[in-house]
This record gives sequence, C-alpha cells and structure tokens, in this order.
Amino acid sequence: MSNPPDSRRAGGVVLFTNGDTSYEFFRDLGQGRVGERVLLAQTRTPQGLGACVVIQCVPLPQVAELTEKVQRTRARLEEEVRLARVRPTSKVMGLC
Repeated sequence: MSNPPDSRRAGGVVLFTNGDTSYEFFRDLGQGRVGERVLLAQTRTPQGLGACVVIQCVPLPQVAELTEKVQRTRARLEEEVRLARVRPTSKVMGLC
C-alpha cells in the first residue's frame, strides 16, 4: 500500500453516519492489494471524538454492470465485515 503525500485532515468531512456515530475522514492510506481504497477515519458521537477506524471502500464502476473484479472485491469486503462482527477486536490503537 502506498502512502500519498500528507493528506491528513480534509476539514472533518463526514464519510457516513450510523445512528448517532459519524465517521470523519482523517487520512487516505492508499490503495489496498485488490484495488479497494483504504481510509483512516475518526468516529464522532454526541460525547465528542472517539477512536480511529480503518475503512475499506470499493469505487462504483463507471458501467451499469459490475465487473467480475469489483464483484470479487465487494464479496471479500462483505466477508471481512461479517467476520469482524463475529470477532470484534480492540487491539489496534493509536491510529490517529
């Protein structure tokens, strides 16, 4: 994974919200090994800033049909989410 030149803060851009937790862009970590974008985000709740999390995202294809590569990447990321829900971990600390 390559690190772009210091692309830290983008003015607290909210990537998405889930319930009362929003996920704010912190740093672009580059491209993953199968083409997904890897981002570092910081959580924000009504109580304030929280932990940093790594977010992987698959860009939407330009064509109406999903390519086989995008489908495989999406399936792999969905499996990672299912596994993370089964085995949550808090071993990664000090990312932000």
